Amino acid sequence: MTLMGLGFVLQRRFSLDVASLGRVLVHCVVPCALIHFLTSTDLPLSAVSFTAGFTCVKFAVLLLLGRAVAWAVQIDPALRWVFAVGVAFPNSGNYGIPVIELVFGPDWILHQSVITSVQVVLVIICASLLLSGERVGLGGIFRMSVQTPLIPAVVIGLAVKGAGIPLPMIVSEPLRIMAGALTPLALFILGVQLASTNWMSAWKPVAALTLLRLAVAPVLTSFCLLFVAVPGTLSDVLIVGACAPIGVLLAIFVAEHEDQASLASAAVVVTTFLSPLVITLVISILGVTVYTR
Repeated sequence: MTLMGLGFVLQRRFSLDVASLGRVLVHCVVPCALIHFLTSTDLPLSAVSFTAGFTCVKFAVLLLLGRAVAWAVQIDPALRWVFAVGVAFPNSGNYGIPVIELVFGPDWILHQSVITSVQVVLVIICASLLLSGERVGLGGIFRMSVQTPLIPAVVIGLAVKGAGIPLPMIVSEPLRIMAGALTPLALFILGVQLASTNWMSAWKPVAALTLLRLAVAPVLTSFCLLFVAVPGTLSDVLIVGACAPIGVLLAIFVAEHEDQASLASAAVVVTTFLSPLVITLVISILGVTVYTR
């Protein structure tokens, strides 16, 4: 929260360029972090095939649920896709990865990294719809995909991990350092964006979005896991990960659209404040033994 506050204050004082800061995060820091997290853990990729498939299915279900709720409660049509993706897109990277490592230990980072990678690909597809405000077809999705290095970073990380190629220190160490910058920079940018938008005007859809993201999504995840055979710890990882707040990248992707940015920024802030409380409650309910070094 301190970093968000710093970004907020500096934006009010100096009028920073939100778009440029967002480009640094999306085009540099996040790709480096994805490659680092995908290549630096010990588990083989074959151990996370279920995680990847489950993430795709859950994203689709939550996206459709969010869209249906947005229609049912008569949210402004221009905001319905932002609302829907907010429901489906948790902050699995710069929030979820540290939480999973803290609670379950480093052996489970690969699962969370794969979840993050899958969601990055899916949210880019959805972002091509959000940024234009309409369905843009396969051409628009392809253009959005190649405009940022996020998907290439996922491909490189998975290829290196799958081939078992150890990265030389001259490559791995800069990637590790950039990955460490992910959380502080993302939070700082969020503070900058909050100072640039009238986010309090969106409190009604934010309340609905918060309820779906932090309550319905974990409950739905728990329900779905009752019907599949997965190890207990992996099930706990997926449920705790579902309690993450809305991904900061959503606010960055819609930064050029004032109403969408207001909703996204407000929802990210509110869910980020409340998520630690929800995660603590869920860990207690699940009876998870927190990892100790």
